[in-house]
Amino acid sequence: MRLVRGTRTKAGWVTAIATTGYLYKFTIAVLCTPLIYLVHALIEKYLGKEKATEMKKAALAKG
Repeated sequence: MRLVRGTRTKAGWVTAIATTGYLYKFTIAVLCTPLIYLVHALIEKYLGKEKATEMKKAALAKG
């Protein structure tokens, strides 16, 4: 069975684009996770432990 001309090249491009997209998303997630935890800690520190806990419980009760 013969391959259609350019099939390998197109498959290679699809693989390259998919891999690049996956690595980009993974990198952004790894870099953003510590930032999210930092912001969470700063908000909790600003509100105070009791108020933050109260707000979390209120949000969970609504959901």
